[in-house]
Amino acid sequence: MNLNLAGLCSVAGLLIALAAPAGAADLSVDVAPDSGSGTQSCDPPAPDRSRVGSSTVRFSRTCFAGNVGTASGDGVAATGHIGARAHADSHNGDSTSAEIEAAAEYDDFLIFTSSNPLDTTAGIFANLVLDGNLEASGNVAAGSVETTVIIFGVNGINLFRQGYNLDILKGVVDPPRFTNFENDLIVDSGIAGPTIDLQLHTPFVTVPLNQPVGLRVRLAARAVASGPDTHGLADFGANSFKLPTGRDAFSLPDGVTVNAGTYLVNNRFFDPLRPVVSVPEPTTCVLMLLGIGAIGASRSRRRGLVQARA
Repeated sequence: MNLNLAGLCSVAGLLIALAAPAGAADLSVDVAPDSGSGTQSCDPPAPDRSRVGSSTVRFSRTCFAGNVGTASGDGVAATGHIGARAHADSHNGDSTSAEIEAAAEYDDFLIFTSSNPLDTTAGIFANLVLDGNLEASGNVAAGSVETTVIIFGVNGINLFRQGYNLDILKGVVDPPRFTNFENDLIVDSGIAGPTIDLQLHTPFVTVPLNQPVGLRVRLAARAVASGPDTHGLADFGANSFKLPTGRDAFSLPDGVTVNAGTYLVNNRFFDPLRPVVSVPEPTTCVLMLLGIGAIGASRSRRRGLVQARA
């Protein structure tokens, strides 16, 4: 068992060493009301409306006006996984609206390599998961989500740029209308409606091998509410928009793989926002097994003594 554990640790270490971090990821979250919104007083106040960093970034903001309503938003950005949530409630009787947008972005460089030293390019596409909810109720309200995926070379020239946008509207039509627009990402499976649970992939793109290839993924959630007892919600703050786990992050030709830091290893995504499950150290496992064995032996001896006395 120790040999197997040692072997697994060696393989994991080798894979992590082979992952080529071409610099730290750029992560950002921005939460702000629409310029035409009646809810312009915010906590925290302007200009404190965003957070940036190279490790997981989180930010939340609440905006309000006593005669209009409230609008709140929050977002999280991590390597390979971003989320955003926007929520607006209005109670006024005129056309003044409560509006807010929360956006998160992940930007990093990946390295695609091939087992064939003669290969210089590869045809690939990225697999993605989009998961969340849209709500709209009352007089005039809306919840919407917009995603963008960009793959670019080291010279900054886009090799690919596509998006997938959804919204739900209330008040323009009744009952609420759900619409898809500018949907350039390809849906493999799932639900696209007020509840969104989609498996997506980008169209085919050719990337260079053995040099940094940029991947930028953006998610924006927006909520609008106007009129008495009006509510809008775009909630993509849980599983949200990310690379998939448990399967290939990218669809690649045979012999080709991709790495980035320690979160994308040999085309497998290790989600930094996934809850951590503690795994006992090998020595701890051995002690646990010895303890269980000792308990079993003690019970057997006790059972034998009881039988002897009987």
